[in-house]
Amino acid sequence: MVDWLLLRIPHSGIFRNLFKEPNLASGWPPTLILFVSYYGGYAQIFNLALIALNRLIVISMPKQYYFMWTKHLKYITIAVLLVPVALTWHILAGGAAFTCPPPDMCFIMHKRFLGIRNSLYVLIVSLVTGAFIFLVNLATIYFVVSQAKFRNNWGEIKLFILTFLIFTLHLVHAALQTIAYLRGKDQAMMAIVFFLTPFVKDLTCLSAPWFLLITSNAFRRLTTKALKFKKTKPNDSSLFAKHVSMTPLFKDLIVHLINWPTLRIPFSGLFNDFFRDPTIETGCFPTILIFINYWHVHVYDMNATETSPSTSKYILFYTSLGYSIPCYALYMFTVYILSSKRYNKNFKTSFFTLFKLQALLDLGNELFNWLCWRIPFSGLFNSVMEIPVIKTGPLPTALYFLCYYLPYSQLICFVLISLNRLVVIALPPKFQELWQRSLWPCMVFVLVFPILLTWHILIGGAFFSKMGDVYNANYNKFGGIRNSLYMLVMTVSASGLSFICNICVIVYIVTHKTTKKSWTEIKLFFMTLALFVIHLTQALLQLVAYVNVSCNAACLSLILTMNPYLTDLACLSSPVFLLLSSSPFRTAVKAFFTNARIISPQNSIMKTQNIVVRSKVSNMSSINT
Repeated sequence: MVDWLLLRIPHSGIFRNLFKEPNLASGWPPTLILFVSYYGGYAQIFNLALIALNRLIVISMPKQYYFMWTKHLKYITIAVLLVPVALTWHILAGGAAFTCPPPDMCFIMHKRFLGIRNSLYVLIVSLVTGAFIFLVNLATIYFVVSQAKFRNNWGEIKLFILTFLIFTLHLVHAALQTIAYLRGKDQAMMAIVFFLTPFVKDLTCLSAPWFLLITSNAFRRLTTKALKFKKTKPNDSSLFAKHVSMTPLFKDLIVHLINWPTLRIPFSGLFNDFFRDPTIETGCFPTILIFINYWHVHVYDMNATETSPSTSKYILFYTSLGYSIPCYALYMFTVYILSSKRYNKNFKTSFFTLFKLQALLDLGNELFNWLCWRIPFSGLFNSVMEIPVIKTGPLPTALYFLCYYLPYSQLICFVLISLNRLVVIALPPKFQELWQRSLWPCMVFVLVFPILLTWHILIGGAFFSKMGDVYNANYNKFGGIRNSLYMLVMTVSASGLSFICNICVIVYIVTHKTTKKSWTEIKLFFMTLALFVIHLTQALLQLVAYVNVSCNAACLSLILTMNPYLTDLACLSSPVFLLLSSSPFRTAVKAFFTNARIISPQNSIMKTQNIVVRSKVSNMSSINT
């Protein structure tokens, strides 16, 4: 927070007139802000040095050193809070003031008292404490690696890993401080330092809770119990929690609570003069921006004229393939759980029947989307695409047919799932019985109706045509039928019907009291609602693409960039949503990995009734005797 007041707001120029006010331009406000900023930085790095020393003492030193450390802990903490005053008192004595040179930037200048330079103090403290922490961490690593007895307490070693990660971030920050001090007159270098420092400082101050959550079992247990609203006694591991909570966690959270909006958006217009600097207009900085822009937009530019696939295409292709393969395995595992006789007792409802069909359609849609669109459009397999059998004939026709048939079936099945939620949650039982009887005809309709929308592809045929350095799937229009119009009508219609069903269910949930049984169905509705949002986004993209296909190439390029990721999200997220929303499915997954036995609700009721009958019979026999 103080760093924001010291650097982010003044540098933005948004409140330039405010900083020119006499009551704020000079006096105690800028002096106090500058003092607290330097004081907090010193206290932060001193505390990290103590945490590193704590790890060395706890892991590798005899117990008497640990007892001595615990005994003097409060005095050490007081020293951490007092020593920075010796390095910052001159700021209070000399004072500070806001300076606003043209055109629109403000910053705080301190009046040097006795010629003391803050930059020199910061450099010395950063280098000395960095070297000390490095030696302490090196000693800890040596003891852990060289002697097996120090590797017994794995919990403490994991907390040392946390400390080492935070130290690495502080080391990067210290390196930037050193560069700023030694190359202060180099404008190009200082521009890079000023650009990187806010992000490094954010990582340094805001990453500690996440590292603690990853490395500490005790902290994860406390977090889990806190989220479950259960009281528990904290388990302090060698006073590490006290060290962390004193300064880095609590203080850093306050120091950087609002520490990121201004410098994060280069195109916001707040730093126009900075970006007009010749050293910034060319070189490393615009190269990074162009790479990011090319990654997200230009990789799918239909006017590409390169002769070979770009590096970003390789990265994009293999990244998508990397997360798709585990999702395919997750889908197969989900279908197995829902279909296995061992677990099928809990998944005989109409929802899970439709969900299995939806899962198979999602998986098929994703696979054939890769074969028909992703792989040819990546440009990585042009030599394969040039083979006549693959370029034209039955193979591209079948792929193109399935790439439209499966999405149509997917949309219809999703509408049926939304309708299922409406029937089960909001309508009377007689409609549920009617729905159960008509379930299989509806599933046949899901598989048959899309043929009416795709038969012309089989008759007209399809082929792969080269566009620049990539291949694109295309088809011969039979009878002037346009797939884009069919897809638009189907997507918008399915989204509209699902929207009506979801609104009706939401109104029912809000106006009626929910029971434990209905809450189970409502959680599955929330899963359906999340998937609906993804399908609705796809429908909007289809609409925009259809409207702008001939007049706005930039918009079409953006849609082509976003659409594969939305397809992945729509096709690959269902098992994750099911795992989050369905208690029976989570129980089945747990039983699969633990080889436990699943007891259906009906069996548990029968078992309870048998126990009651047996107890009554035993009581009667005891009375007769």
